[in-house]
Amino acid sequence: MRWALLVRPSTVPFILFKTVLKYPSYFLTLLLFVKNVRALTALFLHRNAERELDCRFGLGRHRLNGDDVLLFAEFILHGIFCYRAGERVIARFQGGYVSSPNVRRLSFLLEPYEKLYRVFDYAGRVLDVGGYLGETALLMKKWGATEVVVYEPDHVLAQHARETMLLNGVKGVVHELFVNCSCEGKSVSWAEVLEEKFEVAKVDCEGCEEGLLKLADDYIRKVPKWVIECHSQQTLRQLGEKFLRAGFVVTFKPYFMKYYLVVGRERVFQPLVEIPEEVRYFTMAARLT
Repeated sequence: MRWALLVRPSTVPFILFKTVLKYPSYFLTLLLFVKNVRALTALFLHRNAERELDCRFGLGRHRLNGDDVLLFAEFILHGIFCYRAGERVIARFQGGYVSSPNVRRLSFLLEPYEKLYRVFDYAGRVLDVGGYLGETALLMKKWGATEVVVYEPDHVLAQHARETMLLNGVKGVVHELFVNCSCEGKSVSWAEVLEEKFEVAKVDCEGCEEGLLKLADDYIRKVPKWVIECHSQQTLRQLGEKFLRAGFVVTFKPYFMKYYLVVGRERVFQPLVEIPEEVRYFTMAARLT
């Protein structure tokens, strides 16, 4: 709560709803979709319980725990419907489909991708480092990308990313490789990745963005538009200064991972800019001038 007040007071009502009123609204919503109410009730009364829910409207049977069922309900409230299809789950929402091994893996669909990543035109060939389930590749196609090249090192996630791209007609390829990692035989360097031509690069790779700090400016300038998730104030400041020196205009947005909530307005980055201390995650956008 203190964080929201310090960054933007208007976020307080939203967080109050999330923390106080969500359980009754989630339960009432699920009553419309779940046939076996006793199993549903058990999940709300015993958070450590696990039950198989038989759902209406063709959603199928889902084995969920107390956390999963809350996520399932929030998906429905956001217009995201999870269908059981054999060993996988297909999430359907306005504009497309996402394949996943389970409901829990789909939690990132609640991120405000429009606010985080749609900061410029995505027309052309796009690099997606940290492709996860292929959900951002789908959105990039929707935003104008003609081809998406994905790097996702996890074999299971990469398989689902390929299926997501196939389901949505996304042209591109998924490489099962880390970028800028010491993992022997399963990693490529930033220099190798940027040998290809891209109009836009999106980077959300849990730390590999720090490898850009050691990269020559000429490589960074090969891609005129970047959007990068930074996992600390220090990383944001270092990358911001790096891209400024390379000739980019840099902006950033802070957000809370817990609530998938963008807080504060987009700010122009300068070397002495004040960065909110209470926020850990930032999205940085850079445009070559």
